Amino acid sequence: MIAVTGATGLIGRRLVELLGERGHDVVAVARNITSLPSGLATRTLDVTDRDAVRRALAELKPKVIVHLAGMVTGARQIDQVLPNLQTNLLGTIYVLMAAREIGCERVVLSGTLLQDPTVADGHPIPPSPYGASKWAADAYARMFDALFGLPVVILRPSMVYGPGQRDLTKVIPYVISTTLRGELPQLTSGDWEVDWLYVDDAAAAFVAAVERSGLDGLTIDLGSGQRATVRNIVERLMVLLGAPRQARFGALEDRPHEASRPIDVERTRRLLDWTPAVGIDAGLARTVRWFARGQGAAR
Repeated sequence: MIAVTGATGLIGRRLVELLGERGHDVVAVARNITSLPSGLATRTLDVTDRDAVRRALAELKPKVIVHLAGMVTGARQIDQVLPNLQTNLLGTIYVLMAAREIGCERVVLSGTLLQDPTVADGHPIPPSPYGASKWAADAYARMFDALFGLPVVILRPSMVYGPGQRDLTKVIPYVISTTLRGELPQLTSGDWEVDWLYVDDAAAAFVAAVERSGLDGLTIDLGSGQRATVRNIVERLMVLLGAPRQARFGALEDRPHEASRPIDVERTRRLLDWTPAVGIDAGLARTVRWFARGQGAAR
């Protein structure tokens, strides 16, 4: 059996669907399971509650855990430090400890590519409380694999987007929802260039990490190989939305320490036997249709 934490999130919802389609016995785990489709096996769980995590995993005894639960925000404010510490770092540690206790065969952990600090200058500094918490969680996961014998695979997705992304602080859903209301999106310079990964492709990569052997102890970056600036993506969205006006770039300050991260897409393809199938234009069009319809029927 496979337990997926954070099953109500963007990747999690699609992942439980794909795993089910491939015949896996899946339990969807989340703090609030009311938004999940009927027919799924579910478990309500707050990963910041150590005792609850231990009890839940001892009862479920999953062979594989895909740990997606966590805060996902690049905000730089100091009030983000403790919530990210508690959810992303301590929550991950509680899952790792419980997984080792039950003899879990593999934990697939979701890291982050865009918020991990680079080691190129020999003095890496996380760019945000979120980045620091995820970086530390990855380090603990690698330690559990190497020191305590818990098989762990870390996937580090780039900028994942697509239908079902309800977090309107993220650039794509923010621009679409704002424009559909007839308002003008207020943005930074838009110069940040990143790799954009459609949600179905991201979920398929996590399926591969569950199913393929020989991955334990590895950290694998996920990306489409298609890089574009935020400005370029927003301009494409405005065309798809038929917006008469462009977004207002430069209305907000660029966030500090925002950097592009290269991805070795060939290494990822070789390890996971996985290649993204949805290009940027097709992915953006599907996402716009989903928001325009006001429901999750379009994909």
